[in-house]
Amino acid sequence: MLTYHHLKKVGRVLKRELWQRQRPAGLLSPLYFWPHKDARITLHRRFWWQQGQRWPRLVWLVMQIILWLRWQLIHSVPAYYRALKRYGPTIAGEEGISVRAQVRCLARLGLCWCIHPIDAYRFRLYRDPTRALAYVYAAETAAFHDWRSEARTRGSASKALLQDKTALAQLLSHHGIPVVTTLASLPHRHELRPLSDLMGDVQQVFCKMNSGHMGIGAFAAWRTATGLAGQRLTGEALADDAAVASAWQALCQLDQSLVQPLLQNHPALAALSYDGTVIRVRVATEWTHTYPSTDEALKTLCAFMVIPAGHFKNQSPLNIVSPIEVDTGQLGPPLHPIVMNETYRQAHTRINQLMRPGYCLPYWSQLVAHSQQSHRLIPDIQSIAWDWVLTPSGPILLEGNTAWGLTIPQQLTSGFLARHQSAPP
Repeated sequence: MLTYHHLKKVGRVLKRELWQRQRPAGLLSPLYFWPHKDARITLHRRFWWQQGQRWPRLVWLVMQIILWLRWQLIHSVPAYYRALKRYGPTIAGEEGISVRAQVRCLARLGLCWCIHPIDAYRFRLYRDPTRALAYVYAAETAAFHDWRSEARTRGSASKALLQDKTALAQLLSHHGIPVVTTLASLPHRHELRPLSDLMGDVQQVFCKMNSGHMGIGAFAAWRTATGLAGQRLTGEALADDAAVASAWQALCQLDQSLVQPLLQNHPALAALSYDGTVIRVRVATEWTHTYPSTDEALKTLCAFMVIPAGHFKNQSPLNIVSPIEVDTGQLGPPLHPIVMNETYRQAHTRINQLMRPGYCLPYWSQLVAHSQQSHRLIPDIQSIAWDWVLTPSGPILLEGNTAWGLTIPQQLTSGFLARHQSAPP
């Protein structure tokens, strides 16, 4: 029997899906309902349809049609206008593609596939809109990873393991993988203990949720002459004991909380970080086949480094991404966005000046070997992204990610569906 609580919950969900969303979930096109031979269309249709698996199918279809109409009739034109105003003149001046040609491209992608103009510029689709289906978009990420691991029994247990940082660290450390030490672990909604007591003799710590969730609530803390101070992962300063205690209490309300030593960057990389915040190195590994086989090898799919380079005027973190050559560990030039404001431009210039041409990361072969060794312990996940910190004593693993983001890797390489143009999925 439906109660008021159930009706209220349904109302909140419908409000989120039908009012707060501006576009369908993923790519949606009338071409889904017509015969075609392009396997990429089949895959995008699959990713879109999979996102509605918790809904009655007819309800989901009606909701998606409503969102398609809202995007085409209400939200698309303002989105095109804002994107063209920001990027159009720069593209016209630097690449010689007229604003009119960009308008035609954006309109084609938006009308046919509901692709947001920001994605069109991010993947440089204005150069060749026929490449649009080669990319996996943010809303499709989880469905893409599920599809890739489908022949490996879907890996539900392994997904839970990768989301549980404590359990993953115990498994990997048992096999000799260097993982970050956990000083203390406080169960969710457990009786709150002062952070200073859990730190022991350690002067600087990093506090985060055991299940990750993109760093929500995470912060660093350190001892001062008057107690504790710190900084949130978002850049907000925690000036005193009271601010740190408030952040610690809020974190403990979210999930099981971990207290770990605050890692230090390798001396060769330390100058790149704006304020000493750790530089993360992400390495994505994957099995060479999409199905289990004997003597199957692992390969390094892509790698890049995320450099904390400061903060924007609204205090949000400013990170600069630099690609890494997977065979040698050589750093490439930082990723160059189409338009850079002055804050980003200054940070980008500083990083470029500090990077030596041809510089290779320390401990690279060791880091890659550890990543592949870790993946061999989790054979039912097709691809995993491993986050590392290069410290003075060697690489330290922070976590593994199963539904890892695909935007940056595709910007650095190419669309992950490019090879599926004519082959069946």
